[in-house]
Formats: sequence, C-alpha cells, structure tokens
Amino acid sequence: MEATCLDPALYGLKNKGLDLRYYTRSTNLNEMVPAILNDDAQMTLLDVPDALIALEKWPGQIKVIGPVSEDQQMGVGFRKDSPELRKSFNSFFQTLKQDGTYVRLLKKYHPTARTTRPRCATSRPSSRMTAPGPPSPDLRVRRRPR
Repeated sequence: MEATCLDPALYGLKNKGLDLRYYTRSTNLNEMVPAILNDDAQMTLLDVPDALIALEKWPGQIKVIGPVSEDQQMGVGFRKDSPELRKSFNSFFQTLKQDGTYVRLLKKYHPTARTTRPRCATSRPSSRMTAPGPPSPDLRVRRRPR
C-alpha cells in the first residue's frame, strides 16, 4: 500500500523490474492476506507479528519469504515543551508493565511475540522511557503453491 509502512518504495523494491501493483481495495492491513488468498494480490509485505498470526490463521495456505528489512527501532516522541505528557506516559507505561496488563495485551493481540520477540514480551519495567520493543523486520508473504 502506497504511503504506508508497507510501501515497496521504502524497501528499495521500486524500479527493480518488478511488476508492482498497489492493492487499493482497502487500506486495512488485516485484509492483505485474504487478498492473496482471494487472488486479488500475489504477495504482500507484512510485519513479523502479523505474518505469524496469518500463518496460524491460514495454516499451509501462505508462505513467508522475507525478511526484506533489518530490525527497526521504534519509540514514542514528545514535544520538548510537553514534559508533563512524557512523564504521564512513562508512568502509564510502567504501570502497564508492572501490573501485567502489557503482557496480557501482547498475548491477546500478538500471541507469538513471547517466543519470537522475547525482548518485546518482557514484563520488567524499564529504567528509561521506551516503546514496547523493536518491531520485527517486514516480510514478503505469498500464497503457497498448490
């Protein structure tokens, strides 16, 4: 999808002689694998957690061929003139980690993260403000040959 984190241009895939076509029926990332299964697309780019969930949801129907990018660090940014907002976020995030809410949400929405991305799945509070952990590299996913 153009102008999203899954834009092939971000990964140097444009101007490589590939017949790239943007899926425009929807901008919902959850519809990318069904588009492949319905023959609306031949492949897609997905983050590792989404690809792992798709592999569980559609076993034997798709094949992962990536990665196409290295690990990427993510963070939460705040304006310099918003120290109270940053302090409030840090407190909120620490509470999520300490009371187990963060791990429960991770299990619910990214069940494979505990084994595939253990650093992301820790419940230990951080001594500094951090995002939940680095996202996984993007992967190419395509329909498994019949």
